[in-house]
Amino acid sequence: MLKPLTLIFLIFCTIGGMLLSSLFGLPLALGFLLGLTVLVLLCRRMGAAWSDVWEGTRSGAYRTKEVLWILALVGLLIPSWMASGTIPYLIDWGLSLVEPAYFLCSAFLLSTLTSMALGTSIGTLSTIGLPLMGAATILDLPLAMVGGALISGAMVGDRSSPLSSAHQLLAATTETDIQKQSKAMLPTTLGGIVLSCLFFYAWDLQGQLQVEGKEVLDYSFEQQFFFHPLLMLPPLILIGMILLRIKTKYAFVASILASLIIGNYWQGVGGAEWWRYLLHGFDGSSLSILHSKGLLDMTGMIVFIACTGAFNGLLEKHRVIEPYIQQMMGNKTNLTKATCTTSLFGLVMNMLCCNQTLPIMISGRNLLPIWRVRYSGAQLSRVLSDTSLLFAALIPWNILAMLAATIMGVPVTDYLPYAPFLWLMPILTIALSYYYDLQWKRTQSKGGNANEKTIARL
Repeated sequence: MLKPLTLIFLIFCTIGGMLLSSLFGLPLALGFLLGLTVLVLLCRRMGAAWSDVWEGTRSGAYRTKEVLWILALVGLLIPSWMASGTIPYLIDWGLSLVEPAYFLCSAFLLSTLTSMALGTSIGTLSTIGLPLMGAATILDLPLAMVGGALISGAMVGDRSSPLSSAHQLLAATTETDIQKQSKAMLPTTLGGIVLSCLFFYAWDLQGQLQVEGKEVLDYSFEQQFFFHPLLMLPPLILIGMILLRIKTKYAFVASILASLIIGNYWQGVGGAEWWRYLLHGFDGSSLSILHSKGLLDMTGMIVFIACTGAFNGLLEKHRVIEPYIQQMMGNKTNLTKATCTTSLFGLVMNMLCCNQTLPIMISGRNLLPIWRVRYSGAQLSRVLSDTSLLFAALIPWNILAMLAATIMGVPVTDYLPYAPFLWLMPILTIALSYYYDLQWKRTQSKGGNANEKTIARL
């Protein structure tokens, strides 16, 4: 256990290194190495042998291997879907469904569907967000509201999509099966989507927009791609294999192979083009919103997540901050109090770390041993997904929030009041935990022998 001042020094070095990396445009992993190096030296100072330090870093990094596989495959999947015409087909089809008089509600739902298909909030805002913000400008709609609708929908997929690296990282961090994690998250997911829809629908009605007959967009992706219903095959293969509980990485590979075949047959993409697209991203369109990153663009994030895994491996093995967390959580607490404490911890970590990945890793790995004494890892995943994962889009100096604001051209403080999915989810997850506590109390009062894990069933 580190002394308070030493722990503050470690936090300062870790966050300071990442801030310097962001300031000078360097990879985050490079700045993070400062914190990792300081932690290694502190562990040695606490009496740990080099073999123990190596084992902690190795085991921590190894636990992220599934996430690293998914990240690498996402780097191949997105450009393959772009070049095959799958993503343009989905976007074109979705935009045709936008009803100008109900623009906010339509934008939220379309952003939600796109984010579930892409698994990335920034990718969603870059693809569907840009044309919708342009359409909102043409229709003279309040951009802060449209930005709130788009970021709300984008974070649905960032949190819930099996393609999302954050979703996969959360499962790996809490040692939870993806299906169990999704099932535990389902009540708040549905509640958040429904309430957000009602929020935007109410604004649409109140605005009484006189935009009937206006065109939302003046172009179609069909001008550059051959469209056919079979372009839906790659995402259907991916979703189907995941539902059949086939390993996610195999589902990704199958979907990528299907895209390669379809792209070669219908879009005329050759072998050399495929290598360029897969490695460097898709850039075969005059429309900038269709450009994507490739495998090489994912290497920085892959190294960063491996480093955060090594960092957390050391924190766990040498119990660097566990005593502080134990004091914070308390020995006896119900699910509601544990949820509130975990939410507060996630908020503080997001405010300090300025990125989405590190708070998930630190919160999940360090809280998991305490949670598993009475509750399941899937319930911890649910709480973290509704709080720590989403807080990244709420804090103005967080990297994810800054990227989202830059893409949409709307400051974080402007879109925040109109992004209900972000601030409703913490309330819903606390309410669900309270409901589980009531169920447990009722069972106990009736002489039942169910424990908390049974009541908070998956």
